Amino acid sequence: MFFSATAYAQTYIAKANNGNDQTNILQAAFKEPSIRTIEINSSDIIINGTLNIPEGKTIKFENGIS
Repeated sequence: MFFSATAYAQTYIAKANNGNDQTNILQAAFKEPSIRTIEINSSDIIINGTLNIPEGKTIKFENGIS
């Protein structure tokens, strides 16, 4: 599985181009204490399940592809 991510000051930027479900990877990122925001700015991120977003954390959908 190909997956890459970049972290900037407590923001996890999800990037994937393999067409696989990223729900488990994103959920794992939410469990990291240092990550407060997950940013999705790519059209090829697939969330095909339930994400439990803990209190105090956010998921942010941005326009554009990085």
